[in-house]
Amino acid sequence: MWHYECNGQPVGPVSEEALKLLIRDGVLSRSTLVWKSGLSAWVNADETDLMRYFDTPPPLAPKSESLRRATEPSPEDPASRTGPGRTQSELASRYAETKGDASEPAIFSAPTSEPGKRPYEVFVGVTQPLGGIAGHAQVAVIAFVLVTAVTILSDLATFGFIDQALSGTYLSEAESESQGAAVDSFTQIAAVSYLIAFVWSAIVIGRWTYRAMKNLRDMGLETTVSPGGTIGWHIVPIALLWMPFRGMAQIWRGSIHGAPTGDSSLPASMRLWWAAWLFGNWSSFGAFRALETGLASQNFELVQVALISGIVGSSLLISAALLLLGLIKRVTRAQDDHSALQFN
Repeated sequence: MWHYECNGQPVGPVSEEALKLLIRDGVLSRSTLVWKSGLSAWVNADETDLMRYFDTPPPLAPKSESLRRATEPSPEDPASRTGPGRTQSELASRYAETKGDASEPAIFSAPTSEPGKRPYEVFVGVTQPLGGIAGHAQVAVIAFVLVTAVTILSDLATFGFIDQALSGTYLSEAESESQGAAVDSFTQIAAVSYLIAFVWSAIVIGRWTYRAMKNLRDMGLETTVSPGGTIGWHIVPIALLWMPFRGMAQIWRGSIHGAPTGDSSLPASMRLWWAAWLFGNWSSFGAFRALETGLASQNFELVQVALISGIVGSSLLISAALLLLGLIKRVTRAQDDHSALQFN
């Protein structure tokens, strides 16, 4: 992993592939000071293996022009000079002021435009804003919440119908059959709507988690869960109990704190989200199996227990969805702030 100088401050660690992109876009010049483990001091980029990337540079891409201007030192500010105008001894003194030791580079972040926004260490210029995907994800999650609420109403209606039938409330068999048909029709509509909303939200949220994780990789941040893994782990037995949560935790830490695998704390809402999601699914699955058994054996007391379990599971899933909405908004805002720093 490499470190390089930008406006008199070291930036890194950065992968060599990221440096190659920075060289291609004109952010790093031959005289930019760089360092990596094994070098005794900071040296010009053209004195290292990076020299091969300067041989035939392609034309500057229009998309990266704003990035080049953003990182270019201001001619009115002598303190922001880089390259030949700033010697290694001057750079070392800057490091000594901040770290107390010039032999090892510190990780510095670019300044943010607004207080409270998280700065990022690596500016490669290849991330994609999450705003559009996040908007679709939020709509899908809200639709899932509404449809799940409808399934709770259908379970309550079914429970009430069974309770009235068992207590002999209905005056005639025709009245009972008519009410039962209405409840059954409502339940079927709710079930189909739930299935559609579940599949839709799973696809859209999967796209969002994939893009959010890929953005971290494109920033040069190392993650132990791949972008594809954020989706794939949901269907792997046993591992689905914790690996999807690990992926989301790395997305959070990388987006908010700039270190996906660091020790930074996670918000309580994230742990509550995953707990509600797991217990909600377990309760709903148990309710489904008990409902099948109860209907097959004509054990309507068991059917009522299954309905109550289903209502609890659906309520937990609604809670998980609402908590996920907040997480999506926070991560999207953090990553899109980073994109604004890159391209504006």
